[in-house]
Amino acid sequence: MKEVSPNRKWDNSATPGPDSTLNAQLIKVMESAGWEAPWAYCAAFAEGMIIMALRRLACRPDQYVRLRKLIQPGVMHTVRSLSAV
Repeated sequence: MKEVSPNRKWDNSATPGPDSTLNAQLIKVMESAGWEAPWAYCAAFAEGMIIMALRRLACRPDQYVRLRKLIQPGVMHTVRSLSAV
């Protein structure tokens, strides 16, 4: 996926036409981390992937509350939070 609209839309240039389904899935993953367009998404993407992995491992949300407080959609907040641990 390549960013085609700053902090709000992505597309796979290797496939014909817009990848609206994949774009919607990506947004859903990042929204699970608290991301909202047009925020920067780098940390939200990472947190969304962690949340998705934890869910696949059958972890309950109450088991990763601390993680949700440490990792935020903004990368600088996340860096400061993790540096303090």
